[in-house]
Amino acid sequence: MSNMICYRLDTELLRVAKSARAIYTRYADDITFSGYQPPAPLFEAGPPPVGRFSSDLLSTALRVAIEGNGFTINPQKAHYADRNSRRIVTGVKINSGLNVDRRYVRDIRAKLNSVEKHGLKASQARHSAKNGKGDICSHIRGKIAYVVHLKGLADPVVRSLALRYNRSFADQPMKVTPTDSERRDRSVWIVEHSGNEGEQGTAFFLSGVGLVTAAHCVENPEDLLLYHPSTPSNQTRVSVRKRCEHHDLAILDHAIHPNEFFEMEAATVAAAVGDDVTACGYPGYGPGDRLNIRNGTVTSLPRKSAIDRVEVSQELSQGMSGGPVLDAGGRVVGIIHKGGPNEGRQIATAIHELKKWAAS
Repeated sequence: MSNMICYRLDTELLRVAKSARAIYTRYADDITFSGYQPPAPLFEAGPPPVGRFSSDLLSTALRVAIEGNGFTINPQKAHYADRNSRRIVTGVKINSGLNVDRRYVRDIRAKLNSVEKHGLKASQARHSAKNGKGDICSHIRGKIAYVVHLKGLADPVVRSLALRYNRSFADQPMKVTPTDSERRDRSVWIVEHSGNEGEQGTAFFLSGVGLVTAAHCVENPEDLLLYHPSTPSNQTRVSVRKRCEHHDLAILDHAIHPNEFFEMEAATVAAAVGDDVTACGYPGYGPGDRLNIRNGTVTSLPRKSAIDRVEVSQELSQGMSGGPVLDAGGRVVGIIHKGGPNEGRQIATAIHELKKWAAS
């Protein structure tokens, strides 16, 4: 219905946005102009300070388009945000991926804490006294489901909330099992080392072994940082538990909470020539990049210096070293050893070599 009513308004605002080299979007009565540059043409005297602003500061063309179609601007909802400030569209924070305001999560935690501390009956009474609708179980579940919709089940905050909910409402549990892609994404992280002028490599969590990477990715064991690209500012120091240059393997010690990551499973059957495999890592990582997934096949199974390797057809670029090579079932068959455009072959270390070395 709103699209029918706003058809002429949308047409005119699209024209205004195009002239300002901006992007126009609308959800019901929430209108957003966005762009890669400050939207100076949308204002009479350039962009205002960050925060709420008077609609009188908007350009004449923009105000005429809105008011000429019978609409008025809510003075409490005219807001400007630049790239360095908090940007919220229809209640969703969009600075780095989709997120909710931290006050939303705090409210969920407060309600869960009330149930845990005072019991369901007292928490329900408090919820009803504050004009809360329905039962508190459905209320909390709905709020968590909204965060799941935005961030996915692999997100550590989501998992923490869902697990707390399930402990309090065991008869109405929420699903906490992520998809295969979510599990894979949260299993593979970035390790940063000071060797070779601060290069980055890849590391992954392997069930029964721990945090695995390539030995050449941790050349300086005194200066190692680990982080996930979803939260690059949350860097944690890690240390080398075990390292072997000959195998080009390393196992790292860390203090990351189990809610923050998933573990991959090692393959029980060795890779064979012709098998479909997927390589995961962070080649040439930069802010905003996500896990790189490269599909290919096993082309040979060389044995070099008494170490079994797995050669694959896809390029294993710099930055992917230490990442996993997965079989069709998502199980680890190799650890990326070397590759890239300047290497003649794309090589990973066979998973059974890691198992044998880790147990020695």
